[in-house]
Amino acid sequence: MDPAWFAVPGAVTAAAITASAAVYAPLRTQRHKERTDDRLLTQLEQKQKIDTVNEARVACLAWLTYLQRVAGDALEGTFITIENFDKRSGELRASAELAFANLVHAGVRTLQ
Repeated sequence: MDPAWFAVPGAVTAAAITASAAVYAPLRTQRHKERTDDRLLTQLEQKQKIDTVNEARVACLAWLTYLQRVAGDALEGTFITIENFDKRSGELRASAELAFANLVHAGVRTLQ
C-alpha cells in the first residue's frame, strides 16, 4: 500500500479538527461575552432599582418630617398659613408620588 493512503485520513482528520476549532472557538467566546454582558446588565439594573428605592425613601421621609414639624408646631401654638402649608406640602407630596411612580416603572414590587 502506498504511504500516501495513510496520510490522507490523517490530513482529513486534521482538517476536520481545525475547521471545528475555527467554528467552535469564536462561538464559545461570543457566548461567554453575552453571559458576561447579561450579568453586568443585571447588576446595573439591580443598582438602579436600589437607587430608586432610596430616592422614594428620602422623598417620603422629607414629606413625613415636614408634616410632623407642622403638627408639632401647631401643638405648641405656632401656626403657618394654609397657603404656605399647601405649597410646601404639595411639593413634597408630588415628589413622593413621582418617586413611587419611578418605583413602579423600574419594576420594583411594593407591599400589597
